This record gives sequence, structure tokens and C-alpha cells, in this order.
Amino acid sequence: MRNEAGNSVILILIGIFVIGVFLLLAVFGTDIGERFGLLSQKKTEQQAEARGKPTQTLATLDVTPNPVIAGGNLTIIGSGFKPSQWIYFSTTCYGSFNVAVDSAGNTSFTRPAPIGAGVCTFDAYQYSGSRNNKLVLMATLTFEVVEQ
Repeated sequence: MRNEAGNSVILILIGIFVIGVFLLLAVFGTDIGERFGLLSQKKTEQQAEARGKPTQTLATLDVTPNPVIAGGNLTIIGSGFKPSQWIYFSTTCYGSFNVAVDSAGNTSFTRPAPIGAGVCTFDAYQYSGSRNNKLVLMATLTFEVVEQ
């Protein structure tokens, strides 16, 4: 009788352990090691590149004037992009939009500056062109908007 009770307790503990592991996977996915810093930096960088987020930018963006004056106009100038393709911008001040790239890999556009002071970030993405054709972060620009 005592041996059967001991076996039941062991089975219950194993069941609780299995359920705990299942819940961890359900909540954190299969990248638990990455989330808790258990993977090496090199492996994390390789995974980031595989997801279309390179560890270094591939193109450049600049803003004029700098600093940007609230309520005025700003011009974004970019180079080093894939020629004759679209750039998908995700921004903190304007939402998301697309801009064309010329045959030399350059782009430029003008927009009204935000009305109030603050910080704006522009993330520029283009499709990888590979078999899976994911969006790849090509450049990031962060600038400050100041009151005149």
C-alpha cells in the first residue's frame, strides 16, 4: 500500500512538471533561451538576420533641416536602397507609408513636420528578394522636432 501511494505521488509530480513545461512553451514560445538571455550573442544575431532584421543597417537616411522645426517642413533623403523598388516606412510620427526608390537606389520626400516638439523615428524596410521575400530593415533615422 505504501509503495502504491509513493508511485502515485511521483506520477502526480511528473504530471505537474510536464504541464509546467507545456505552459512555458505556450506563453514564451520556442525561443525561451533567447528571451531569458541563455543563448550566445552570435546565435541571437544569426536568428535576427534570419527574421529579416539585420544587426547593421544596409542603407542610410538623413533629415533636413536638422533640427526639425515644429510646424515647418522636413525632407527625408535616403541612399543605398535596392534600386527601383518601394520602401515601406514605419514611423512614430506619421504611421506607415510607402515611398519609391529611383534606379540609383536613392529616395527623397518632403512632409510637414509634426506640430509639437518630440522625437520621431523612421524605420525603412524593403523586401529581401529571396525565396521567402521578407521585409528587411534597411535603415533607421531618429530625429528631434523642436519648437521655434
